[in-house]
Amino acid sequence: MSETITKKANIINSPGTQLSIESFFPCDGNICFLNNRGKNPLPPLVQANFVANDNDISVSVVIFIESTITITENDLNVTWDNNVLRPAFYISYNDTNSPSTTFNGYQVSFTLTSAHLLGMKPEIIKVFLWDSDPETSRGTETSVQTGV
Repeated sequence: MSETITKKANIINSPGTQLSIESFFPCDGNICFLNNRGKNPLPPLVQANFVANDNDISVSVVIFIESTITITENDLNVTWDNNVLRPAFYISYNDTNSPSTTFNGYQVSFTLTSAHLLGMKPEIIKVFLWDSDPETSRGTETSVQTGV
């Protein structure tokens, strides 16, 4: 039986300025491991590309949420830390931190516009999956691809 997180108001807000989610959808299938995860969420899988004449950064992230939880776009918050040299993005949600070996993937996409970047072209971004306990949040760095 799946539990559905329904109230965005319960999300612990991550640092920074809120960004709009451009697309959100569940990925097909799930991912399974032999052992239960610790209390930390799985790190996100990230793709980042310069778009719009290399003035904006389009970010597509796959997050992995324990399979007993079903989330919707309204259960997530996306923020960035206003650092134009090495932007950090935070995808916030509330995790149960329950032992689990099976996770569902969800793709979340958003864009950092030239208005945010102030003419800067960062080569690397950081993306964190930020749950209700910031100490257990997980992140990754990725290069921003050009000419795609």
